[in-house]
Amino acid sequence: FYEAYGEAGFDQQTHPIASQSTQEAEIAQMSARAAAGSITAAPYFSTLQTPANLRFVAAWRKRFGTVLPITACAESAYFQVMLYAQTLARAGSDRLEAMLPHLHEHEFDAPQGRVRIDQENHHTYLWPRVARVDAQGTFQVVDDPGLRVKPDPYMYENRFDPLAGRPA
Repeated sequence: FYEAYGEAGFDQQTHPIASQSTQEAEIAQMSARAAAGSITAAPYFSTLQTPANLRFVAAWRKRFGTVLPITACAESAYFQVMLYAQTLARAGSDRLEAMLPHLHEHEFDAPQGRVRIDQENHHTYLWPRVARVDAQGTFQVVDDPGLRVKPDPYMYENRFDPLAGRPA
């Protein structure tokens, strides 16, 4: 699509493609020319200069090399496992009823910034950002409000109580 968009005469510098589903992995599959100028919104981009991200990127590169892109999905999988490990350590058991009371007691210094799970809806506070692809095919953050946002998941009013097995 991105290649065809450019071939059709559209210029991403003046009429960019904005897609929340286009991440580093998708950009790596297209030419830098086709990708340059496109925009996405996500809590994480591998170009973030936080100390936690610099450590995360270095560890990623050591394990997987420089070819495999680092995406927001990879970063979220990482911090979710870390939050799970912290909760498991506090609960002393992997049973839901043992872990749930401890789920909201801590934060984790994720590559995107400090994250925590909201007590009301069990979703994660995240850091909203907007980035644009540069001429080298790399996302550069162009808008970062510098704050994490309380989660507001879809269909919040239809909460489900996992312990009771029915709506809350």
